[in-house]
Amino acid sequence: MIDIPVKGQLASWAVARSLETISIGIKKRKPNTQQLFARILTDSIISLTFGNEIVFTNQNLLRSAQNGFSFPKIIPLFRNPMMSIHGIKTLLEIRKLYDRDLDRENVHILFSAGLEATSCYLNHHPHAKELMNNEVGTIDFYLKETYFLGRVSKSKNTQWTCKAVNPHEDSSVILNFKDLQSALRGTRGQIDPLADPALGNIQVSGRVPLLDKFGFVARIASREVPTPSNYTHAK
Repeated sequence: MIDIPVKGQLASWAVARSLETISIGIKKRKPNTQQLFARILTDSIISLTFGNEIVFTNQNLLRSAQNGFSFPKIIPLFRNPMMSIHGIKTLLEIRKLYDRDLDRENVHILFSAGLEATSCYLNHHPHAKELMNNEVGTIDFYLKETYFLGRVSKSKNTQWTCKAVNPHEDSSVILNFKDLQSALRGTRGQIDPLADPALGNIQVSGRVPLLDKFGFVARIASREVPTPSNYTHAK
């Protein structure tokens, strides 16, 4: 089943998909971490676990993203208390990620989450869908030319999807970040398409118009999808 957010639910759905993506990244380093599983239950409720133990209203999920943590609905937690405990631990682990200075691996995790949030907007935001309706292609992101940060792509008659692992395939356009701080700003949709290339913070090669459109949608997502107010700095 394909989850399709209703009007007014898109930002919350982007948060949920981002949290799932971050949990996947953390689990690769800490195998005992419980992976989150985002899915839409109703027009106003989103679950973050496969058994629907950790459930948020749309607004509470946004508050969770803004504040770093917000407690889910109480009653569903009792469906499987052990799974609920592990899921809450994962959410607290994600909060810790925002509380510390970020190294390359952590920026990679947050960058993947940012791409996932933007992909939600590419696929479901009405203005973005209209802008990107006829676009196909692949955008790869790198740090210092060699460290792969992520890929977003779309082929004909499919949706935009993300990859956090380098598939070593040709891309339509490549964006390379000069340093961790520039990449961190990229996770927030804060790249200036005019100033940053001129300052050498990013380098772009390939189909620049495709990246420009992507950047436009990323900035919409960054305005609407909250992140913790104490979002920290890269090392």
